[in-house]
Amino acid sequence: MATLALMLRSYAPDAGYADRLVESFRRFNSEDLHLFCVVPTTDIPLFQHLGGADVTVMDDEQFAPSFVDEDVHGLRPGYINQEIVKMAFWETGLADNYFCVDSDALFLRPFGFTDFMATASVASCARVTVTKSCPQRFFSHSGTTSSRRDRGPTPMH
Repeated sequence: MATLALMLRSYAPDAGYADRLVESFRRFNSEDLHLFCVVPTTDIPLFQHLGGADVTVMDDEQFAPSFVDEDVHGLRPGYINQEIVKMAFWETGLADNYFCVDSDALFLRPFGFTDFMATASVASCARVTVTKSCPQRFFSHSGTTSSRRDRGPTPMH
């Protein structure tokens, strides 16, 4: 089990974004961190080319028993199921700590273990602040965003 990994939850409509993310991941990953790309089984062929020593493409079937198929408090099933995968990834036992990245993200500079971990066993925690100047398309349709390991969503101002 890795001490730290990155996890990308994606699907067919975001395949182009995922390609760009993985390209930047490979370019700036200075410490050979691993990225797990979790996609629906039917989308595996679209993402398989991303696999390699540093990237594992895996299907989301192990999370399917927890998936929903109808809106939850006004949030669409796709969004809820994405969040289920992000929260339940720890159950795979593939990494003690993981950082979730979105398909439309890019790495802009070299990064490594200490960018995500405070110590050898304690993950760093960052709060994302959203302002009026942040493009809405980078955030959920509900108008909120949050880091994966913090105190919850931050409303858009």
